[in-house]
Amino acid sequence: MSYHWIVTSNGCLAIGGRNAEQNEKIVRRYLKENDIFMHADIHGAPVFIIFSDKCTIKDLDLNEVAVLAASYSKAWKLGLASIDVFWVNGNQVSTAAPPGQYLPKGSFMIYGKKNYIKNVKLELAIGIEIIDNKFFRIITGPEYYVNKRAFAYMVIAPGDDDVNEVAKKFLLKVKKAEPRLSRLSLEDITARMPGNSRIIKIHVKK
Repeated sequence: MSYHWIVTSNGCLAIGGRNAEQNEKIVRRYLKENDIFMHADIHGAPVFIIFSDKCTIKDLDLNEVAVLAASYSKAWKLGLASIDVFWVNGNQVSTAAPPGQYLPKGSFMIYGKKNYIKNVKLELAIGIEIIDNKFFRIITGPEYYVNKRAFAYMVIAPGDDDVNEVAKKFLLKVKKAEPRLSRLSLEDITARMPGNSRIIKIHVKK
């Protein structure tokens, strides 16, 4: 199972876990002192790490990753409209429990001040980026970010429509506009959806 991921507008790579096991794995294996650890302020959410080795992390990068951290959290399935997201530096995170205490899998100790991004809206754009006019990949993020890169995208929010039905509506318009994407599967789209949703818009470029 692949991680959640985004390369931000400033070129910062961020990855996020899809479950508690992946959360623990990416923190233990990849988190360094100067990286950013990000998490929605709710139990049941992915850990996102923004890597600092090849970019200078700015507010824009934090805000873009926060959209994913919020959208892929339990807040989506609860139908919330927005949620706070916090971030800390990698050197504030420990995988070790204090003496006499126990940390469940995928849990961490955070030391020092948490920085909050308040009221992150639960709206996610899912788009199809065509690379070198030959290959495609699915990207996610805020609408402005995906719109710059994708041939087609949809914007979704928490809702009651089944993920498969939402993906079918999107793919129907995409494949009609671009026959080369006929090999794009339902699973390619549903794998990047946080859960049942409602479609806010579908945009296909001409």
